[in-house]
Amino acid sequence: MNAATDKGKNWFLRGGLFAKYVLALVGLVVFVLAVNGALETWISYRGIKSTLTDALSEKADATAKRIEQSISDLERQISWVTRAWSNTIDLRRADYA
Repeated sequence: MNAATDKGKNWFLRGGLFAKYVLALVGLVVFVLAVNGALETWISYRGIKSTLTDALSEKADATAKRIEQSISDLERQISWVTRAWSNTIDLRRADYA
């Protein structure tokens, strides 16, 4: 087995300049493709994250508006009830308490 590994090492050393350039070129292509894939993955991740953030922000704004509307309706209803039964300041304070 040792002779086989020595033979493989010797082939590379004896292969000449062409084999070394082919190996370097293949290594460079693999490296460039790996970097390109990583960059595309990162850009895709950032785009999806931005889209989801925008969508959730819109939903949060809509929910906040509905809550604000519900609270204003509740305040309006409470003010109608207290005004109907209270005609003095002391009665109004007692209604709110």
